[in-house]
Amino acid sequence: SILFTSLSSVRAHHRHGAVEWPLVRRITPGILLGTLAGAVLAAQMPATLLKLVFVAFLFYAATQMWLDFRPAPHRELPGRGGTTLAGGAIGAVSSWVGIGGGTLSVPFMLWHNVPLHRAIATSAAIGFPIAIAGAAGYLLGGWNETDLPSGSLGFVYLPAFAGIALGSVLTAPLGARTAHRLPVRPLKRVLLYSRSAENRERFAEQARSRYSFPVEAVDSGEALIEQSDIITAATSAMSPTFDGSLVRAGTHVNTLNAWQIDETVVRRSSLFTTTKSRVYEYLFHGEKRDYKADSPYWKQWDRVQELERVMIGEIVGRRSADEVTLFYGDGAGLQFVTLGHRVLTRARERGIGRELPTDWFVGN
Repeated sequence: SILFTSLSSVRAHHRHGAVEWPLVRRITPGILLGTLAGAVLAAQMPATLLKLVFVAFLFYAATQMWLDFRPAPHRELPGRGGTTLAGGAIGAVSSWVGIGGGTLSVPFMLWHNVPLHRAIATSAAIGFPIAIAGAAGYLLGGWNETDLPSGSLGFVYLPAFAGIALGSVLTAPLGARTAHRLPVRPLKRVLLYSRSAENRERFAEQARSRYSFPVEAVDSGEALIEQSDIITAATSAMSPTFDGSLVRAGTHVNTLNAWQIDETVVRRSSLFTTTKSRVYEYLFHGEKRDYKADSPYWKQWDRVQELERVMIGEIVGRRSADEVTLFYGDGAGLQFVTLGHRVLTRARERGIGRELPTDWFVGN
């Protein structure tokens, strides 16, 4: 049934451009060999031993989900030999426990810097050769067995195969679409730092009373930077607030002014974004805006991309889990829009004030 699930799912993932086809081609020979050998071996194994393997794998999978374990990405994919070996191991275990390999292949890809959404999509494609080799192995392994229910082809029970395959084909595209809409990771903990111990403790207490996630005040900026996946510098400082060399691979940095970050952060950032209005400001004024000319951000303003273009897919975002990304913006002013709308509504209700023509404020 994984054969049909994989085909249906991978079509949906492919439409999102998320399948790493070069990796699929590299790992498939190992997958085919490992799955076929594992299925043939399973046909010769005692039923008790297979049950133990299955139960042990269930405990592994449950623990992985319970602890939300994701291996830290810190290396590139191995060469053809290493990928084939990994594929063989994934295929063999998958054939013993009857899965499409995602429980093993996704952690393997995450460990080698493949982003989560692309790892999920690629594991759907890897499920196809697992299904072919596994079905062939169990069909051959049970071909001469006589003590099997009616409707069996080797160890493959055709009525169950038909029912599971039908349900899988109908629901796999829904799962694929959902995977691309879900956030990659939830917010688990917030760390904050201020030079004033009193201020940071007071702010942490206020945040804890408002939000359900843990909020912790730390004693140094270095401790915060070294433990964070997302960093937001929101101060009135006119000089860098942290050492950019301490930023971990894969971190996203937000800054509210051009001086809070050092040149190291800018240089390490593969994607460098801001709001559309900021881009126009840079393009039209350039370094004539002397009050920003010395900031590390401003020196590389030609690298700036519009955040809007990243969000709608015109510009590619992260290409690997190790990339550092940077956003500079001092706010969209939504609070002022909200307040202005409320004031305007109340004024209209009371019949006070005078409305001015909107063309006074728009246009060139």
